[in-house]
Amino acid sequence: MATTKSDPELETIFPTGRIKPFRFGDFKQVIALINQYQKVFSGTEDWVQTLLNEGAIDGLAELALLSVEGLTREELDALPGNEAVDLFFAVAEVNADFFVRSIQSGSNRLAQALNGAGEKSISS
Repeated sequence: MATTKSDPELETIFPTGRIKPFRFGDFKQVIALINQYQKVFSGTEDWVQTLLNEGAIDGLAELALLSVEGLTREELDALPGNEAVDLFFAVAEVNADFFVRSIQSGSNRLAQALNGAGEKSISS
């Protein structure tokens, strides 16, 4: 794993580029893509066929391009299938890890702040 300014474990080097967590400015687009395809995939067991039928490959490509530094759409399109799948899973892993850590960290800070505020009001 490579290092970043904030957290070295949130970045992964992939042969085609560096995978980083989505930027805050991309969240709206990321959530829209996830919501769009979540509806498509719920209730299906043949996710590969669903990917092909619903055009979800383009959605996965958009998500990958939002998270992979140094990769163009042309380079992504030229990847062998197994490398593209590996890349999509790496993007999901890096970003899932980022979201889990962010939520845990944020909820811990909030709990500490609430506990501190509760102690102050009780003691005053």
